[in-house]
Amino acid sequence: MNPVARALLLTILIAGFIGGGLWLLVPDRSGLRSPALAFFETWWDGEPTGDALAKDFDGAASNQAFEDLRKYWRAILGRYDGPEGVLSEAVDATHGSIIILLNFEKGTAEGHFDFIAQGDLWKLKNFRLEPKTGAIADAPKGNPKRIARKLVEFWAQDQWRTMWEMFEPDLRRQYPPDSFALRTDELTATLGSFKEVVVSEQASEDEKTLHSSFSVEFEKGALSVTSTLVRIGGQWRLTAFAVEGWDQ
Repeated sequence: MNPVARALLLTILIAGFIGGGLWLLVPDRSGLRSPALAFFETWWDGEPTGDALAKDFDGAASNQAFEDLRKYWRAILGRYDGPEGVLSEAVDATHGSIIILLNFEKGTAEGHFDFIAQGDLWKLKNFRLEPKTGAIADAPKGNPKRIARKLVEFWAQDQWRTMWEMFEPDLRRQYPPDSFALRTDELTATLGSFKEVVVSEQASEDEKTLHSSFSVEFEKGALSVTSTLVRIGGQWRLTAFAVEGWDQ
């Protein structure tokens, strides 16, 4: 082989080796759909998902709260009918994220999956569902004062599952949905039917925290309610909720 041909072949081999190495470090974008759906469908069916999760997975994957979360979404969304399509993907050398629109019996939801590279595999770092149609999609958004008031109305009208969706993650793990029964029947038996929520005071420490107090009016009396909202990841979440003089 003449020197020019040998140099050309060597260049091709080196380029191919480097290109292959880069492909391993930065997986093809289409590679996220399969692990995301594999995790979701396994989790949705109640099967173990530990092998799919990163060592520092952001969630309660190792305890009962992770199972409670699955039961909650199954009750809200009903039967899983498969993916609609990929809405967005982003990948770099160590991280990847994908949003997939998922179809359910009672509506649609976005599945948000964040991955990190561990060895030559993608491992799930974070996962959440965001309903786009159905009851939970109607949860209050935007102005935190409106959100705080609306959450109290949810509580007073026994819409606690929608209220639970607005909890911040630690509060969700502390109070799984099936344990968060607000016993509204007992409340209305004592105070009569709900009439309205009256704002007593709302104050912000900064742009990320809102403390509120309310008077919740019923036919036969009123209760005082306090709450705290904190802005987490661009969304307002409930971090504290208390009803004065009412044993929940």
